[in-house]
Amino acid sequence: MHPSSRLCPILLDEADPSIGSASLPARLRAEHGIGRLDVVVANAGGTGVVKGLVETDPACELVGDYEVNAVGPARLFRGVWGLMVGNGFGGGDKKFVLMSSTMGSIGVLEMEAMPGIGYGMAKAAANWWAKRVSVEFKERGLVVGVLHPGWVQTELGQSLADAVGFKQPPLSVEESAIGCVEQIDNWTMEKTGQFLTWEGKPLPW
Repeated sequence: MHPSSRLCPILLDEADPSIGSASLPARLRAEHGIGRLDVVVANAGGTGVVKGLVETDPACELVGDYEVNAVGPARLFRGVWGLMVGNGFGGGDKKFVLMSSTMGSIGVLEMEAMPGIGYGMAKAAANWWAKRVSVEFKERGLVVGVLHPGWVQTELGQSLADAVGFKQPPLSVEESAIGCVEQIDNWTMEKTGQFLTWEGKPLPW
C-alpha cells in the first residue's frame, strides 16, 4: 500500500438499510471524510457450490450465487455513483471495474465447461449488466471494465481445481493482482465496455 494511503473498512449489510449500499455516500463522508471516488472495483464474489447441472439446486443454490455475483455489483454501483459524480462529467477519469470470470463467458463455454453452474450464470448476468452500464454512462465520462483475474490460487480457485482434478490453479494471487492493477490503470474510454483478462487479452461475451 502507498505510504499516503489509508485503509477505511466499512461494513455493508443489505439486510439492514442503515448499513446497506445506499448508505455508502453519507457514511464515507461522515466517518472518513471521503467525498468522491475515482476508481471503484466490484471485487466481492464467489460461490460455495461447485456442482454440475443436475446436482445444482435451482431454488436455493442458483439464487444464492445470483444474489452475490450479479445483484451485489448492481447494488454497489447504485450506492457509489453519487460519489463518482463528484469528479464532474466527461473527463473519462472515473472507472468502475467488475471482477468477472471466463466462467461467465458464453463464447468460452464449449472450451471451458467448468462446474459451478450458479456462479457461471451469475457472472454472465453481471457481464451483461456491466456492458449496459458502459453504454448508458459513456457520455457521462464513466469508463467501465469487465476483468477476468485468471484462475487464481484462492479458496474458490482451489475448489474448482479439486473438482476437475488439478493440483492447483496456475496463477498466484500476486501475479493476478499485478496484472489486474496494470489493466485497471490503463483502462481508458477507448476500451470502455470491454471484457479483458489480467493480461489485457480480449474475451468473448
